Amino acid sequence: MRFLVLLFSLFPLFAAAQSEVPFDSLHTSHTWSFDGDTLAQECKEISKYKWNKLVFYSSIGTDHSGKPDTTILSHQYRANGQRLSTQEYRSHVTECARTRPIAYTDSMWGMYSWMDDKPSVYVAYEPCLIRYNASTHWVGDLAVRTSELYEDSIMRATLDSVWFDDRQRPTRIVKWVNGLKNYSETCEYKVLEDDSIQDVRSIWDNGEQIMWLSKYRIMEGDTIVVYQRFGPDDRNPELRESFWIYDERHKQTAYVGKVNGKETSRVDITYDANGFVESHVRYENASVAGERESWKWIVSPSVTEVIHFTKDLTHYSKTISLQLDKKKCKWIYSSIVGWKDPNVLVPHPDNLRLTHYVEYDAMDRVLFQQNYQDDGRLSYQAMHHYEP
Repeated sequence: MRFLVLLFSLFPLFAAAQSEVPFDSLHTSHTWSFDGDTLAQECKEISKYKWNKLVFYSSIGTDHSGKPDTTILSHQYRANGQRLSTQEYRSHVTECARTRPIAYTDSMWGMYSWMDDKPSVYVAYEPCLIRYNASTHWVGDLAVRTSELYEDSIMRATLDSVWFDDRQRPTRIVKWVNGLKNYSETCEYKVLEDDSIQDVRSIWDNGEQIMWLSKYRIMEGDTIVVYQRFGPDDRNPELRESFWIYDERHKQTAYVGKVNGKETSRVDITYDANGFVESHVRYENASVAGERESWKWIVSPSVTEVIHFTKDLTHYSKTISLQLDKKKCKWIYSSIVGWKDPNVLVPHPDNLRLTHYVEYDAMDRVLFQQNYQDDGRLSYQAMHHYEP
């Protein structure tokens, strides 16, 4: 639950990463997933925008196991574009743990008769319906969300209060569950000399105190995390740090993980002259010998070939792109199994299969998509419709 709250509180920082949509538009999609020849999952999604704002979203269908799964959201805004309220409903079926009394038969009684403390119950997992209702209202710099989570007949009520600064960034978060305070968080922001944003958070989570520091940078319109630090607490005296390193082209060149100041993991990334990933080397526990992957790209106007080398195997993929009428069509072929000889760059024809087919409109929006299993059978299909 902690990370759900953090995600909710971080959302304004990442608003710049959202794609632009027409002022008034409607996006409808229908997706199907298959397990062999059996339909395993089906979903219909509707997203409605007005004046560049999402006002309605619904996702109705089934999850990966075929059980009902529903999400419905609606948003209202003031005339100046600020959020006024949000209504949220979610429901799905899952397996819940239930305790059941043990009815001892004569044979079982003989088996357990020697025990002074015989078990009286056992745990059984049974299907149960999970329902979630939430309502959020914005008043000035304060957002208040009330929610109810139902697990069959068991209800859990929560009250979240979030205060924002003049840039719509959260400054304080307080969470109550069934009338008891179980979470609080304060957030402080500072603009550093390199124009990055430092976010310092002090978190209290059910008696556990956590210090969390993040640093963000705006790169090509996206908000990029470049540093995170989790301070130690009484139960976990480890200071964990993560570094994301970029070059002047805004491409990530490395990731470094540290515990108590000591490097524990590292990834180095290089690119070729055209900006494609060329190599990816992972080091664990600061070992000298890292696990290396490399790529070779062969690019032409309508065909892109990628040869992927790992420690033991080579894989291959080929993408063909063609403009047909007003649609752009893309076929992606991949090697089903890898091979060990690094000097062989193209797989045997029997080892090459169509894995994806995609159609785009004139605005590069996906219209139709199909994914295929290794044996050539359809595994996923999606159809999209846009208005206007």
